[in-house]
Amino acid sequence: MNGFETHGIGHLSPSQINMAMDSASAWVVSKLLKQRFTVGIPAERGKAVESGVARGLYHPDIPISDCQARAIEVFESNTALMSGLDSEERKKVYPTIEAMVEMAVEQLRPLGNPIWPAETHQNRVEIKCRFKKGEDGTVPIIGFLDFLYDTQIVDLKTTGRLPTKMSAAHCRQAAVYARATGLPIKFLYVSPKNYRWLEPEDIDQSLDEIKAQVKRLEKFLSVSNDPKFLASIVPHNPSSFYWNGNRHLEGELDRA
Repeated sequence: MNGFETHGIGHLSPSQINMAMDSASAWVVSKLLKQRFTVGIPAERGKAVESGVARGLYHPDIPISDCQARAIEVFESNTALMSGLDSEERKKVYPTIEAMVEMAVEQLRPLGNPIWPAETHQNRVEIKCRFKKGEDGTVPIIGFLDFLYDTQIVDLKTTGRLPTKMSAAHCRQAAVYARATGLPIKFLYVSPKNYRWLEPEDIDQSLDEIKAQVKRLEKFLSVSNDPKFLASIVPHNPSSFYWNGNRHLEGELDRA
């Protein structure tokens, strides 16, 4: 039995791997101690924009105003109970969401209709990552594509400031999707005022980073079958953005 199986981890995802690399302690508290990490306004804004854009791409004849309305609806639903965010504060985000939806739809509609997901609102992909020899030496890494086309994949990212190159974390995400499908992938970054298309530079290098991290993670999990013990020894980086809004969960490390 490998370390992942010992702790009931049936698969990984690009976001989990990136979380473990940036903040191993946050990953342990989330995955092993089963504590739910909340996300902030930017993440909820991104989910809402993606939903509105998807509406516009899978229904290419509807007006952009309908896509924007869908995005606002999703944002309201996901943030209505968010601590410290009243109705007026939520409404201040509306113009940003609407601008991002319009910009993304205008960029993506010329690509044609994406492939409709078979089961969920996104197409699921999977690769096997080998971390050691033997039958129990692989773990699935699964992901969900924003928009799958016949000849390419597009992932949508919302941001307040457009990057000039893809981050290492985004490159790792792109590498999993590209390897799983055999298709080229582009990321569309949209801000309220502009957009930028970017592509990963070295898929193989990103896959090597993933494999190395998965190996380390499995060895760490194999140290003990006690999640609390692992929480007591894992390095902790309190400055990681994963702890923003989740400081109360740091106590889980102290109680371990």
